[in-house]
Amino acid sequence: MKQTKLARLYLMLFGGMFFLISCVSLIRFYAERNDIWWTPMNAPVSLEESRDRVEIYARGMLLQDALRSGRLQFVKDSGPSSLTSSDIGIRLNNRDRVKVMRIPEMIVSAAAAGFTGLIFLFGVIGWIPSRLNGSATGDAENDSMPR
Repeated sequence: MKQTKLARLYLMLFGGMFFLISCVSLIRFYAERNDIWWTPMNAPVSLEESRDRVEIYARGMLLQDALRSGRLQFVKDSGPSSLTSSDIGIRLNNRDRVKVMRIPEMIVSAAAAGFTGLIFLFGVIGWIPSRLNGSATGDAENDSMPR
């Protein structure tokens, strides 16, 4: 009887502890801020580097083409000057890429939470697998032996 209580305590203790650890990982994933994945303001991505992620059009013309042709101008107090691609910096939100990279980790955490939650529940309700007649294998040979 003492071993059953000890086993039940271990199931509740370790099952509950690992369940909470898995749940904290899941909660952190869903509760994190959405605005932290932007590229830094002081290090914007150049127009050429961002070509695979964004296309910018000005009056139906691709921005890179408009810059090369010299059609875009910036008006200052000293007069207009043509913009170049080095004058343009882009900030990107990388949240989608970061979330996708973390999906396997979240699947493992969810599976671990389910499994350890079940172990914890077994400890709470007292369902502990036990051996019949003290036999580890359940062979007929072992059951017929005198004790």
